[in-house]
Amino acid sequence: MLRQAPGNAGVQRAVDRRTDLRYVGPINGCYTFSERREITNGDVEVFACRTQSISSTAVAVTAPVAAKLGEWVTARFDGIGIVRGTVERLTSEGFVFSIVASDQHRAKLAAKIDWLKKKSVRKQSDQRDFRRFQPRDPRSILGLADGRMTKCFVIDLSRSGAAVSCQHVPGIGEQLVLGTLKCHVVRRLDVGFAVQFEASQDAEGLEQLVSGFELSEPRAPGL
Repeated sequence: MLRQAPGNAGVQRAVDRRTDLRYVGPINGCYTFSERREITNGDVEVFACRTQSISSTAVAVTAPVAAKLGEWVTARFDGIGIVRGTVERLTSEGFVFSIVASDQHRAKLAAKIDWLKKKSVRKQSDQRDFRRFQPRDPRSILGLADGRMTKCFVIDLSRSGAAVSCQHVPGIGEQLVLGTLKCHVVRRLDVGFAVQFEASQDAEGLEQLVSGFELSEPRAPGL
């Protein structure tokens, strides 16, 4: 469970990143803006994300819900754990946030990043052998039943469906269009929801039908 970070006593933000150990690549995770609350019940909303790069001082992420400069972020990444910090820069895919941590925690984080770098060098796998896989570009567009569209994040894909994270909260059975494919919601996830395509798809070319899309017009109010 992600929690709001405590006060900044005993922590500091590194400013010199020239010698910082960095892992460049995708790591699945989730994030929340601790000061925001879901309108209907007051809970903190959690969204899926993926790193573009991570070091012991900063993280760049691809994310479905935009941040504000200076906003406090709490994130959790596979193999890394929980990191906290403030948004320092916005990007077309998401945002970059500076990590706020003690020297001890920063050293542990650097050790995990070093392990990930070594593991990535050894890793020899082909995503085509797996039933579910991650798209190279997780960004996409979700078409709603009333004609509105909102950007979303595709967590993973299979020939029969996908896992998605976005600001819209659909109901079970709700009809949607993910990228270019019609689908409907089959279950809720901790960081989003799962959809089933109206028809099974060929694995080859599936990414081009579902992910890598951007809104060409301003989003509808509230989305």
